[in-house]
Amino acid sequence: MQSNPILVHLIRGDMVESFFRGAYVIMDAAGEVIDAVGDIDRHIYPRSALKPIQALGMMASGAAEAFQVTMPEIALACASHNGEDHHVSIVAHWLDRLGLSCDALECGIHASMSKETALAFALEGGVLTSAHNACSGKHTGFVTLALHLKASVNGYPHFDHPVQHYVNGLIEEMIEIDVKDAPKGIDGCQVPVIGMPLKNLAKGMAKMAHPKTLGAALADGAQKVVAAIQKYPDLIAGTRRFCSAITQESDGKILAKMGADGVFSAIMPEKGWGVALKIDDGHLKAAEVALMGILKKHNLLADNSHWAHWANPKVKTWNQQVVGEIAFVG
Repeated sequence: MQSNPILVHLIRGDMVESFFRGAYVIMDAAGEVIDAVGDIDRHIYPRSALKPIQALGMMASGAAEAFQVTMPEIALACASHNGEDHHVSIVAHWLDRLGLSCDALECGIHASMSKETALAFALEGGVLTSAHNACSGKHTGFVTLALHLKASVNGYPHFDHPVQHYVNGLIEEMIEIDVKDAPKGIDGCQVPVIGMPLKNLAKGMAKMAHPKTLGAALADGAQKVVAAIQKYPDLIAGTRRFCSAITQESDGKILAKMGADGVFSAIMPEKGWGVALKIDDGHLKAAEVALMGILKKHNLLADNSHWAHWANPKVKTWNQQVVGEIAFVG
């Protein structure tokens, strides 16, 4: 495997304590590379960074219209959310409208991705359900698609289920890969994950940003997905989470979506660009810093003191003394 360049340093005191290699690419919908560093042809699993494209299944199929899926629900279908009260409530009401309960979701149960939310929930004696899962919105979208296809809801995450067959067909069109021959695995929420070159993920996100070359149903679906995230950025992740903050602070000009193990995608509607990033060792904080560095490199962020927390997070002692920082060097 080609060795990717170092993109991020963790500096403690007088020296670099840790460093993080990775690759990234910015691309437009026509396939022109705006900027690229590292091996962008290497296959990666996009993980949750692919959710905006997976959400197109219920949009392009007509399922969203048939079941009156709301804009907040569309945003949640793209989310890796904190399981905060409003996230869970929207999923619960959506399922209730479908005549189902959270028992229909096959994503599993886990504590909130937010330490603060998880601690508060535990202190309140709350009982976790699958609706609290960070991927519950995506799964409710899949259930909605299953009902529209008149397929069994049971087993909807399975690779050979009509839901995944339909969604993978859209992935082939948007990402421009042959899913049948692509590397495959199972994501943490039980859904198939498809291996793809990093540059193809970026091009798919560029098509989301500039969908005019797509068919009418797919283009309309992409525009609605983008609009939903822009209008409800708090639903895409949650309180004090990077993806929500960057969309809020950029006034919807940058739609960032994290994936597990150091993956990020981004949609830039005004530019018509898509971004894909992978930190080789899967370090999420390094991935956030790298994405911020890429955006600053291309002057895509207005001067704003809010960015410092994300662009150069401080290394602190338990007494909150600043003793270093994490910085983009790519």
